[in-house]
Amino acid sequence: MYATLADVKGYLSIDTLATEADVLLTRLLAAAEAAIDQHTGRSFAVAADTTHYFDSCAVSGQTLFLDAELAQLTSVTNGDDTAIDVAELRTMPRNRGPYFALVVPSALRWAIDDSDAEVAVTGRWGYSVAAPEDIRQAAIRLTTHWYRLKDAQVFDVVETAEGGSLIVPKGMPADVKQTLALYKRVTL
Repeated sequence: MYATLADVKGYLSIDTLATEADVLLTRLLAAAEAAIDQHTGRSFAVAADTTHYFDSCAVSGQTLFLDAELAQLTSVTNGDDTAIDVAELRTMPRNRGPYFALVVPSALRWAIDDSDAEVAVTGRWGYSVAAPEDIRQAAIRLTTHWYRLKDAQVFDVVETAEGGSLIVPKGMPADVKQTLALYKRVTL
């Protein structure tokens, strides 16, 4: 979860007690988080460990190339069913995730020579364990944008009291797009 219902209600200045808007806001928040993931090609705020399996095609020398971004490494089981101490592994990048590869020290090797052998990597697969603050704010902003659109009679032009009109941009607000552009995953 990137943001909470209380975050959204606070942004909208809605009383924090339960309201009839809660169901709609909760649904819009889930949709906003899915839209953020789709727009960036990433998953933020991964809550549970899962395991990915790798064969010899993922290995180059001492390096195991991962098939997705890894936010947090929990355990690794080598192809010969022995556990590898995660403290012995070097992550790539070295100092912070998301990680795209694991390197074993020169004293070890990836044991996946057998055609049935696989390395099991368990952890939180995604960009981050907790959503970065700007992603949290983007989720709140997108949710509130969609919530306010429910009261607009026409979704691309809104009349103002002065007789003019205000163009409501379709899709995501520009500030949300600008934030998400920083996280957009580039694949080759």
